[in-house]
Order: sequence, then C-alpha cells, then structure tokens
Amino acid sequence: MIPVQQHLLVNHLPIISVILGTLILIIGMLFHLKQVKIVGLSLFIFAAILFFPSMYTGGKTEHVIGDQPGVARYLIEEHEEIAERAEIIVDVLAVFALISILSIVTDKKISKWLVRITLVISLVSLYFVVETGHSGGQIRRPELRTEN
Repeated sequence: MIPVQQHLLVNHLPIISVILGTLILIIGMLFHLKQVKIVGLSLFIFAAILFFPSMYTGGKTEHVIGDQPGVARYLIEEHEEIAERAEIIVDVLAVFALISILSIVTDKKISKWLVRITLVISLVSLYFVVETGHSGGQIRRPELRTEN
C-alpha cells in the first residue's frame, strides 16, 4: 500500500472518533449514564492515538503528491498546519478525557465538572478536526476550494 492510500485509510478515523465521542458523551450526560460517558471519553483517547499514524502518513503523502500537476503546494502546507493545531487540541482533549474517566470510576465529586470541561474541549476539537479534513480535501478536490 502506498503512502497516499495509507493516509486516506487512517486520516478519517480521528475526525470520526471526535464526532462520535462528542455525541456519545452528550447522550451519557443527558441520561446520566456513567458507562456511556466513559465510552464517549474513550473515543477521545482513541482519536489522539489515531492522530499519530495520520500525521506520519500525511508527511509521506506530501512527498508523493507535492510536485504533481494540479496540486497546489500552499494547500498542502496549510493542511499540515491545521492538522498540527488539531493534533494539539485533540491531545489536550485526550488528557482531560483520561482524567475524567478516572474521576468517574473513582466516584469523585469533581467528575461532573471535569466531564463538562472535556465536553467544551471536544466542541473546540470538533472545529479543528473538521477544518483539517476540509483543508485536506481541498488539495485534490478543487470544487471544495473557496478561493476569493
């Protein structure tokens, strides 16, 4: 499998994990279900782990397609910068998710607030991971570009 295929295989997984994790966490919070909250929080940790192969294959893909006709080099650089920011916020999200899971499991009173803070961070993360996906799509899909 070539780097482009590898990147296309793994790059959607962190995005989907953050989206599903946020939805599942909201459901768990609305219905006061500990196990459901833990599943949502676990998906945030999973998303952070999946960012590593996505970033690694993205770097390899850059070298493969960077000089091909019809590929704007500035879009690759822009995508890379957005992805790096998304990785940082998702890593922060994963840390808060882990702390929240531990507080839920040990029945700490602060867990309610930790979960709420984690939810806010996940909403911020949503913006960044979706923006990363969109900027990646623009590299090979000119119809997605919103050039002024």
